[in-house]
Amino acid sequence: MSTKPTSAQELELIEVSIEHAKGIVANADALRRLCNNDDFKKVFLDHYLINEASRTVRMLADPSQQGQKEQEALQKQLIGIGQFDQFMRCTLIMGDMAAQGIEEDRATYARILEEEDEA
Repeated sequence: MSTKPTSAQELELIEVSIEHAKGIVANADALRRLCNNDDFKKVFLDHYLINEASRTVRMLADPSQQGQKEQEALQKQLIGIGQFDQFMRCTLIMGDMAAQGIEEDRATYARILEEEDEA
């Protein structure tokens, strides 16, 4: 038998959801600030994600790097670079989604309060 949560319980769940989402948004905001930092841009966005990835791809064709161990190491480096980039992209996307969720949760919260006042 399933019981519907009370308004107080619903409000508490929404508050918890909003607080959790605020943490996700804060991470995305911090990453955006990092991405606007000249040193971060230089070292990570330009050097690591572009130049190092390009260098590693060229190394895959280097005659001195044709052994299985060398090739595996280079492939792992490329995977690491890609995972770092994907982590940053996901952090930003999740932040945007969390911000939208906060607005929706606030609207739901207000609606529940309004319904309580009418009852």
